[in-house]
Amino acid sequence: MELHITKSKTYKYTSKGTQKSFRLKEADLFVFTFLYYKRHLTTRQITQLYSAFEGRDFSEDSVFTKLNRFSKYGAILTKKIDKRDDSITRRATFSLKDRMVDYLQEIGRIPVGSSKRVLVQKS
Repeated sequence: MELHITKSKTYKYTSKGTQKSFRLKEADLFVFTFLYYKRHLTTRQITQLYSAFEGRDFSEDSVFTKLNRFSKYGAILTKKIDKRDDSITRRATFSLKDRMVDYLQEIGRIPVGSSKRVLVQKS
């Protein structure tokens, strides 16, 4: 049996804690799967992933708004704001919450029984 998934397919994700539900697109799941293997990414990196998957340019502002909503209400992402001592700029990094890892396992995006936290070797 072959499973063909188109880019337009959506998945419903319901957060048990906040009783919110989200319609996740194929692009969202692609980014979350990538995020699982990388542990955390910046807004700019995630914007580039969305742009590559969809084949069109996304603005960092619109992606940040979406990611911020996922981290606030959806129990999907954890947001961390980093500020370097030698710079006035701040940057947001996002990582997956355990509930989202469970969801990715349920829908077959990552192997069932795999670790919640993947260790990535730095090269």
